Formats: sequence, C-alpha cells, structure tokens
Amino acid sequence: MKTPKRYIAKVLAGVAVLATVASSQAAIRDTVTFNGWECTQTTNPNEGTLRSHSFPNSGYTLGKITWSGTITKINPAENADWLLENLILVKTPTGACAVMPLGTVTGYTSPAAISGDFNIDIGATTPFAAPWEFRYFNTYDDGDEGLADASIDITINLTDEVPTITPPSAEDLGEIGDPGTTVNRTLDANQIKWFKFSISEMTGAKFFDIATFGSDMDTEIGVYDKWGNLIANDDDGGTGLDSLLSFGSASAGHGGNGDLCYAGEYYLAVGNWDMEFGGNFGVTGGGPEGGALVVAFTTDIGGGGGGGGTFVNPSTYTVLEGSEFNGNLQSLFTSDDNALCLFNDEITMGCAVEFRGSVFQSFSTLTYIVESSVTRPGLSVGISLFNFMTNSYNFVDGAVATTTDTTREVVISSNVSRFTNENGDLRSRVSWLPINDEDPAQDGWLHCVDRAVWKVQ
Repeated sequence: MKTPKRYIAKVLAGVAVLATVASSQAAIRDTVTFNGWECTQTTNPNEGTLRSHSFPNSGYTLGKITWSGTITKINPAENADWLLENLILVKTPTGACAVMPLGTVTGYTSPAAISGDFNIDIGATTPFAAPWEFRYFNTYDDGDEGLADASIDITINLTDEVPTITPPSAEDLGEIGDPGTTVNRTLDANQIKWFKFSISEMTGAKFFDIATFGSDMDTEIGVYDKWGNLIANDDDGGTGLDSLLSFGSASAGHGGNGDLCYAGEYYLAVGNWDMEFGGNFGVTGGGPEGGALVVAFTTDIGGGGGGGGTFVNPSTYTVLEGSEFNGNLQSLFTSDDNALCLFNDEITMGCAVEFRGSVFQSFSTLTYIVESSVTRPGLSVGISLFNFMTNSYNFVDGAVATTTDTTREVVISSNVSRFTNENGDLRSRVSWLPINDEDPAQDGWLHCVDRAVWKVQ
C-alpha cells in the first residue's frame, strides 16, 4: 500500500541533499544579512516573503553561494514544522532563479543552526547593481492559517569558488515550444530516466506544464536547472497516480510551481514511486514497477519543438529470423553505439526483427527512423511498416547494408492512418538478406540496430 507523503512532496520536497556544508575554501566576495525574516505559508515560490539586496562589489565572477544562520519556530499553535519545508527562491538580476532549501531534516529543535551552499548563474559578472530577490516560503501550514510557522536570521555570501557540476546522462529532447510535445518511452523497474530540454524564454506570463497522463505506473517527476538545483518535484499532482508540474502563468488553470526562470536547458527525472529528489541532480529510489511511460509537455512559449514531432520508442521487439547476440530494448532509443545485435539464420541466411510501439496522439505525418550496420559487405537491409487496413506489412525502403552505422528515414504523409489503428498501435520490421548467391551470408555475421523509432507530427 502506498503511504501518502506530506504535502511538501507535491511541490518542492526532497531537497534534502541540495544543502551541503559550506566550503571553508570559498572566497567570500559580497554578503547580505536578513534578520527576523518570517516565511509565507505557500506552495508557490513566487508568493514567498520578499527581501531584496544589491551586491556592489566587483572584480570577480560568481561561483557558489554559501549561507548560514538560525531558524526559529514562531507559530504558537503548532510545534510540528519540518526544516525541509522552509525554502528561499533566489532570483538574480539576469533573471536566473533557483530554490535554496534551508535544511535536510523533518522535525527540528528550535532554534536550530542552518548552513549550506547552492549554485545559480555560475560565471555571471559583477557588480550586481540591480537588486536580487529573495522570497522565503514554507510549503506546509501546520495550523492557525495566516500565521507563519518559522522565522530566520540568515547571512548569504557570494563567493568566487567554481563548483563541480556533473549533469546526468539524459535523452536530449531539444527545444520545446508551443504547443508542446509528448514522448512515449518504456520505463524499466527501478529505473530513473532523465530527459534534457530547453525553452526559448522564461515562463513568466507564459506557462510550461509537464505531466505523465497515460503512463501505466505510479510516477514521480522532478525538474532541475542546469546548475543541479531542484526546481520542483511531484508525485500525484495529476489525475490519480499521475504526476503534474505547472510553471509560469496562473491563467487557464496553469502555474502553481513557480517559474522556469531562464531561457536555456533544464533536466527532468522520471521514475516509479518511491523517489527522493536532492541537489546536484541527486535522485534516488525508483520502485519495482515498469511499463509504458508517457511524458507530455504543454506550453505556449514560442518556438521550439511543437512542430518538431514526437518520438515514439518501441515498447517490445521480436526476433523473427536469426538469433539475438546482445543489446536490449533501451539500446534502440538513442544513437549511442549501444545496439541490438543479431546473428543471421544458418539455413535461410536471412535476419529479421519486428518492433512494436504505441502512439497517444493524432498525427498527419509518420517518419520511421532506423540506424543500423552489419559486419560484412554483400547484404541488403529492408524496412517495412505494418498496414492495419490490409493486415500485412508494406515494404517502404531498401538499401545496401553498410558496415558503419547509417541512418535511414522513411516519411509517410499520404494515407498515414493505415499504419496505425484505433488503439494507436505501431509495428515495423527491419530485415537483411544476401544481395546475391556469391558467398552468401555466413554463420555468425552480426546485424545491428543502434536506433529504431517512429516520429509523428
């Protein structure tokens, strides 16, 4: 049975690992102190209690930001405040933003010493004459609505220490723009899957939503900025067990998780409940369920991948002729030299594999993309798509097979509905045969598929 998490888990929980002990080697270049700073009880970072400050010092570029201070419980009705519910949204004059957690634990003895560091706008030049914004918020109201649960005295230091940031290995979805895009993938048990995407402007008056509607598992998702800071995460914010994060404008039912504060790259972690989201891209957990994963991005931000199509990965494959040598389903999703490789059949000398997937959106153009190679010359490669109207395969492309990875794209824009059915099923087949009877394919030659995906738009 799933144990519900405290409400913070819906919005900005799991930040426990983000705050680390401040480095004693950091050279402090500028500083500000805020005393008696009471939080606002809200799950929206932009509604936090505002403090601002201009940092006048110059002659350095921004590195880590360190901080230290004291937190005190001030709500007389309750004594249940959790330290990790206290966060500060930081916005720089360049528009970059990050959420700075004040602690890593649940209950705490008040007053409590706090300290840590985080990254934002690394390499930005000084001075920062325009004011920075700091918004202090607490994501779970422990009682007596309207009364703040905690207050802090805090000193925030800008340093020139360059942090080590190691982004995760992620599937690059490119720029995503109006109206958005949907990706269909397979999630293995205990797997955490990473995506990288970019936007052409901050959300602000625009919105950017991420949802897992249609996935056949209990998902969790978390969005990180390019510096490794957790922006927001969610468990069951969508329908049922689906996850949902909504950034930017509150119009038309969007917003609620703050802003994506800069134009550029972000990272999304997706997995099966139960997961923990920490700083520096620190995501752990991922439960035993696996299956079809649907991640829908919806936005009114201009440009990007709205017209670029949605990639659909196969959910299963079957070796029809020959035998499997190495590789797996995930080998087929990206062009990374990790391939599904097969031996040809010893009697027919042929080799063939079928792929199946599902699409969850309407489309007018279907593109099938195959990247493959063989380990000997004298072979041909053929690509076929399953016609659901005739209940048979249609041969759509053929070429001489190459001994180095070669990508072929087959674009179908006429009568495209024949290659899917009312359930959104997709099927394809890749096969190899000797070109002639001279020195036919011998035992043990490899036929490798590095990538095999559909693209719909």
